[in-house]
Order: sequence, then C-alpha cells, then structure tokens
Amino acid sequence: MYLNLGSPNTHSITIWITSRVDLDIGTRLEDAINRINSSLSNPRYLSRMVPLNESFGLPLPYNFKLPLTKNAADLERNLEARTKFLQTPFGLFGYLGQVESKGFSVKNQRVAYAPLYDVLRLIGFNVCLTNDLEFRYGLFGERRISTLESFFEAVAAMLLSKTFPKNRKNPYCMAADIIANQPSLAVSRAVETDERGFPLLTGEQMEFYFRSLCRSDRPLMKGGGITMGRLLQDAAFFARNINRFCIEPEDKGEFWQNLTKHKAAKPVMAALNAMMRGRDLDVAMAAFLAQLSSKISKEDREEMDEFVRKSKEIFERYYDLRQSSFTDFLKAKNALMNAIFAFTRYKDLDSVLSEG
Repeated sequence: MYLNLGSPNTHSITIWITSRVDLDIGTRLEDAINRINSSLSNPRYLSRMVPLNESFGLPLPYNFKLPLTKNAADLERNLEARTKFLQTPFGLFGYLGQVESKGFSVKNQRVAYAPLYDVLRLIGFNVCLTNDLEFRYGLFGERRISTLESFFEAVAAMLLSKTFPKNRKNPYCMAADIIANQPSLAVSRAVETDERGFPLLTGEQMEFYFRSLCRSDRPLMKGGGITMGRLLQDAAFFARNINRFCIEPEDKGEFWQNLTKHKAAKPVMAALNAMMRGRDLDVAMAAFLAQLSSKISKEDREEMDEFVRKSKEIFERYYDLRQSSFTDFLKAKNALMNAIFAFTRYKDLDSVLSEG
C-alpha cells in the first residue's frame, strides 16, 4: 500500500501504533481512528457524543464518550478514508492527514490530537504521533501521561476551540491555555453568543464541554484546594436553589425574563464580596442570609435550612482560600459567578455533571 504523505506546502501527520499484546481489534481500531480523526479535523461540525466502547467495541470504560461529527457518528455510513493504514512488522502505521506549512505549530497540533492519543493510550497501545518535520516519540515529542482526566481536559479544549473564528491562529493552543489558566473565561466563553445571538456551541456540545471540564477536575490554583469539578458542582447547586429560596414569588417572572449574571449569583456574590473586603465568615454568611426570601412556605422551610447549611460548607472553602491567597480567591470567585449564571441560564447543564 502506498501512502501519499502530502505536498511540499504541507506537513503530514502520521501515527505509529504498537502493542505487546494482540488485542485482535485491528479493523475496529482503524474504523474508530478514521471516524475520530475525521471529527477532530472538523471541530466546528461536532454534533453527537458517542460512547466508544458500545459503538466501536473498544475496551474502554463505560460511558467513555467522544464528540463526533454527524457523519462520523453514523456507524452505518462508510466514511471516505481520511486515515490510511499500513500494517508493518513493527506495528500499525497510519497517515492522518496534512497541515499547511504556513503557520504550522507543533504545540497546536499537540492539543488538537491529544484526545486521539489519550484514547489509544488508555486502550493500552504504545503511540507515536508525529509529523514529517522531525520524527518525535509520544505526542509530537511530548511524553504525555494519558489518564481519564487528561482525556476529558483534551476534549474540553477541542470543544472550546470551536468557539473561535476560522481564521484564528492556533485555536487549540488558545483553548488549552484558557482552560489551564483562566477558569472564569473557560466558563463564560462556552456560553457566549455570536453577533446574531446564536450560542457559539450547540446545546449538546455545551453540555459535553461542561461535563468534560468537570471530569478533568483541574485544580484552579497551585496546591489544589478548589478544582474546576468542585467549582462547577457548587455552581450547579446554587443555580438549582437561588431562584427557589432567594427570589420572592412576585419577582420570579422578572428574574427569568431579564436574567443577568448579577441576578443569578447575587446572594453568593454578597457573601464573597464580604470576604473580599476582609470580613470574617459570620459576616459573609449574614450577607448571604439577608438575600433569602421572606415568603418561604412551611413545607419548604426544612429544605431551605438544608440549602443554608450546604451553602455555609461551600463558603468555608472560599473563606479558607481568601485567607491563603487573595489572587486565587478572586480567580475562583469570578469563575464561580460565571458558572452560576451559566447553569441558571441553561438548566439542562445541571444533569450532565452527575453523569458517569
């Protein structure tokens, strides 16, 4: 078999797969790589989230999903073979495609192909994903340690890259940097709209983005303390309960009709602003309690008490963070405000965080 490895104005992306154990999934593996690579090459057209173990029969954990394009997700449809393979005595060699030489960035390709690399590594294969500029082991020379967390962060970066214009240089790198260093923007960017008012991500893509962001569970600052997964769970909790326990019955119509980030997160913002000004936890809790509705029925009183108890547990974490690092506190505070607004505005996002 002859593999056409591109033209003088492009760089070829190739993959070499080896394994010490014959898993006897060659045909299924080639089909899966072809469909995954086809989707990765068109991140702006991702439409369905497919469980790889059920759909492709690959030995992966239950509910291990990857976003695919509509055509790639249709397993009854034969795709044009974007990925070409050659069996060699040293393993499976594949040509994944080509990238224009102008503006070629190894770092950008590293992020772009990280989900595919992690999938194959998690199955148990040794993988060398490289280009024709220089042969490099691992993921374009990176000895990447593939875990479920790294896979989900890679998928989140791939989905976030879809929100940038087509002519944006190195969109994958930009998305990965935002997720790693700007948690507030990582949340807000995913729920933004374009100039016509349409969301930058489809509903399904947005849900899977937040699910992936949550399961990647990246620490928001050095030393851990608060992770993205924990922050999103906290935001979903507040989004479920603020409109129920902090808005007077006669104001709920206006709350939903003219929803803003300030309205959605006002009770939490009151508590965190008190902490920001150096007040102690009791003062912050008093600011939060002042935002509770005065017209709660007797039937809901017990549930409201539980809401207050759980809220105090969350605020204690942010208070401890405020004591240790003001900068990290501000970073987490802004991310939490954006996340509460996102989960209030898009109610269906709540359920994806509890999925396996």
